[in-house]
Amino acid sequence: MFFHFSTPLLCNLRLFLLVAVGRNTPAFRSVAALSGLSATAPAVPVFGLPSVGARFKSDAPAPKAGGAAAAPADKKKVQPLSFGVVTRVKDGVAFARDLGFASFGELVIFVPAPARLKAMQKEAGAVNYVDGMIVGLERDLTSVVILGNERLVKVGDRILARKGIIAVNVGVGLLGRVLNPLGQPIDDKNRPIDLDNSPVDAAHRLYFTGDVQLGYRRPVETDAPGIIDRKSVNRPLLTGISSIDAMVPIGQGQRELIIGDRQTGKSAIAIDTILNQAFLNERLRWQEDQPAGTPVSKLQPPKPCFCIYVGVGQKQSTIARVAKILRKPRNLYERRFLSGPAPFNFQPMNYSIVIASISSDSAPLQ
Repeated sequence: MFFHFSTPLLCNLRLFLLVAVGRNTPAFRSVAALSGLSATAPAVPVFGLPSVGARFKSDAPAPKAGGAAAAPADKKKVQPLSFGVVTRVKDGVAFARDLGFASFGELVIFVPAPARLKAMQKEAGAVNYVDGMIVGLERDLTSVVILGNERLVKVGDRILARKGIIAVNVGVGLLGRVLNPLGQPIDDKNRPIDLDNSPVDAAHRLYFTGDVQLGYRRPVETDAPGIIDRKSVNRPLLTGISSIDAMVPIGQGQRELIIGDRQTGKSAIAIDTILNQAFLNERLRWQEDQPAGTPVSKLQPPKPCFCIYVGVGQKQSTIARVAKILRKPRNLYERRFLSGPAPFNFQPMNYSIVIASISSDSAPLQ
């Protein structure tokens, strides 16, 4: 078949192609050469379409004479809201849809459905939101691990992404507190954590000695440092039990397994070690207040050692008993670190942190 185009129709077709492809493209230059037009000439509106140059900032109208150029208006970027709906809950994992802008490992929060939300606010006056972490991304489904009470999450609840991976607080303000695996206080929920302030004693002396670093949030999933980058184990860790300290060399920074049958005193050894480190730390703090030239014991470590007791799957009463033992006031005179009683007592709990994941918690928290 043979088609014959007239000259005016062919010219209009070429000009339409100029409008469609844009001016600063190779296609524009080739079509302009065929049409006999200059690549830098202003475009002519065709078929009621606006000029091609109106799409480019370089062809914008010049500012009026005698006046400054108008500053472009600040346009706020619209961030997409990742808002999903729970479709199924099974074995501590919630499956959700419409959670398209989420990323792997991101922290989310479960918001009750509107009907349940109004009922909870009317009955209790407050809403207990549950945290979660995304562990699976599929085309039509997203898997979220429930970091809390599974019974509080129902089908139809909303999931709101928090735009950040799971992280915990790090700072001297955690000393003396009992926390859950997410870093939230469970000993006194009405007393918030101040990461930058260390606990003090009766004389308003800080339990943390040395340069205080500002608190921050540290991601949970981090790469472990290499063997070369790690510090060498060159300082002993004294348990306070003479038979263990004499026969078993334990260093600060190394892993030590305490193995044995039930009710044989494994936890007692760990608690005694925490207490002994608290006495050594208190001795260091007492040494700072003494005049220069005061004799120092050779077994005294040069720096304090802060301990973290982690109880996984234990009863809540067991965690409370450990915290009670560590909160009992002590004195350096008890273990003969001084010839006479010290002027102030101290609490070993303020030299340590207790992390508790009791048996009633969900499996992901344990």
